[in-house]
Parts: sequence; C-alpha cells; structure tokens
Amino acid sequence: MQVAYFMLAARSLGLDCGPMSGFDNAKVDAAFFAGTTVKSNFLCNLGYGDATKLFPRNPPPSTLAKRVGSFIALLQKQRGRLGHAIRTLKKWQQPK
Repeated sequence: MQVAYFMLAARSLGLDCGPMSGFDNAKVDAAFFAGTTVKSNFLCNLGYGDATKLFPRNPPPSTLAKRVGSFIALLQKQRGRLGHAIRTLKKWQQPK
C-alpha cells in the first residue's frame, strides 16, 4: 500500500513513475544502505518522461472518484430492481 501511495503522490505532482521488481535486493542494500537497518523493497524511477515514448496515462484519481461516485449513484437508483440480488448475496455472506 505504501508503494501505491508513493506513486499516487508522485503522479499528482505530474511526475512519471517506473516501478521495478526483480532486482538484487542484497546488492542494492549493500550499495545504498550499508551499516543501517534499512532494506530495499522496490525501485521506482521518477521524472518527466519523453511524451512520445510514454504509455497513455490512466485518468487522475479525481476523475476516477467521480466515475465511481456516478456508478454508486446508478446502483442506488437501481436498488429496487437489484433488491432481490442484494438480499441473496447477504444471505450467502452469513455464516451457516
């Protein structure tokens, strides 16, 4: 979760993020954190990429929140029609 928050914060500042995995943690720790208790978990390059070589971005979180809100409003309007399905799902969730 912390990695996701870090990337969301960087993206909100307009930075491009390149998270990486599959690296040698021991070598990174020896090079950057020798003599400390800090350990690497992931690598992420930050910066401003060449717009012609970047993958298309997803919408910003504010746009996503609006879309989710609209979807929830639609579900609430349809609640009457979905009432039976919701009651059935609640029954399935109850321990037997």
